[in-house]
Amino acid sequence: MNELRKRLTAPFPFAPMSSFVITPDGTYQRVHPKGTYWGLEELQALVEGDIERVPHPDPVEARDEAQMNIYVNEEGRLDELPPNPHGTRIAEALGVNQRGWNDPALRTLVGSVAFIDPSEEREDDEDEDPPDEYGRGEGEAD
Repeated sequence: MNELRKRLTAPFPFAPMSSFVITPDGTYQRVHPKGTYWGLEELQALVEGDIERVPHPDPVEARDEAQMNIYVNEEGRLDELPPNPHGTRIAEALGVNQRGWNDPALRTLVGSVAFIDPSEEREDDEDEDPPDEYGRGEGEAD
């Protein structure tokens, strides 16, 4: 983890574990969710379209190192969004690489890239609607 922090703090203006977006022209912007956690629409707004999470090559290592979650526009290549070499470089510093892809052009992320602090995202098993006094979430039948 200390090596990761060293790699990130020197060339990048934000603390390694604060959410930010980087655009193809290299503009960094620190971002925060409106509430405690990011909503789908908020994440979509950051990447200007439907989101796709960039997979980490080793999910166990990612959890152990408090890895950032990285999101891009799912249709970015189809929409011919500009390459984002800055976002790609940061993703690579975080341990993400596109080695498995055969086409070198696909190794560069495109469009705005959102780097999200995992503590600002709901766990998959977290209830969207907290249970009421009877243990039911919103929309559940009586």
